[in-house]
Amino acid sequence: MKADSKKGDLTQFYEKTVGHSGGGYEIFEKNNMEEISPEAGKKAEALLSAKAAKMEKDATVILDNDYVALLAHEIVGHPSEADRVLGREAAWAGKTW
Repeated sequence: MKADSKKGDLTQFYEKTVGHSGGGYEIFEKNNMEEISPEAGKKAEALLSAKAAKMEKDATVILDNDYVALLAHEIVGHPSEADRVLGREAAWAGKTW
């Protein structure tokens, strides 16, 4: 679920994962969306007045291992795949064959 908030040129969003793959409408029924939805909106709105993160030249960053795997795949995997090298990547990206 994602909630967006906007004030002037500033846009913020709050995102919360609800459920998992392999499900349908029962995920919404099980997670009491009437209670969760307003909370997400309030958090997105609160971000409009949040202080900006301090800019650091050097900083320690801790990343989720699933995110790192996805990032490595996107940065290293796709450029080295044969479909891109042979110019046929568009066929896998929803374009016509």
